[in-house]
Amino acid sequence: MRVLIFGDSITQGFWDTEGGWVGRLRKHYDEIQLLDLSKEQPTIFNLGISGDFTKSVVARLESETKARLWPGEEIVYIFAVGLNDTIYREDDFESTPKKYNEELGTILKIAKLYSQRILFVGMSPVVDERVQPPQWSSSGKCYSNERIMIFDKVLQDFCERSSVAYVSLFEMMQREQATHDLMPDGAHPNNKGHKLIFQIVLPELEKLINT
Repeated sequence: MRVLIFGDSITQGFWDTEGGWVGRLRKHYDEIQLLDLSKEQPTIFNLGISGDFTKSVVARLESETKARLWPGEEIVYIFAVGLNDTIYREDDFESTPKKYNEELGTILKIAKLYSQRILFVGMSPVVDERVQPPQWSSSGKCYSNERIMIFDKVLQDFCERSSVAYVSLFEMMQREQATHDLMPDGAHPNNKGHKLIFQIVLPELEKLINT
């Protein structure tokens, strides 16, 4: 079974010295595989690209999938998209909830050509005062939890209507942020943050694999 995980810099693993939440998924299954080589474990592909928007994933989804098809192996999809769509600059907005919903529909339509095992991961929170704008960006882009919650609700409602698996990150990560600084630059999780995402996503992935 091949697990294709699409997303942005957080999916790519920014600021986790252990390889990010996707890298932790791969490590988890690799360790199991090495204990018993006769039992095949899922192969994890990290297809996160820093700066990607939902439209970026739409543009590359089919070609990335075709490049990783393998005879006799099923595909599982995980999509963690939307955080960059919430970017704004004063009164200039990178995307809208309506546009985001439409692009989610396109992703799902393409993904269903290859698999029915699909999971959407909800958005992680930010530390507002650190990302309006962030020190690490020179473009003037800003993030806010207010906009993130709006887009995350669009995602949750979309998954419910489409009968597709969805897992929420926002509330659990925000609770942890209250006692542990998970996002030192305001947006990208550190090791603790990525470990938490891994712990949240793993059981949902297991459900898909064992369906």
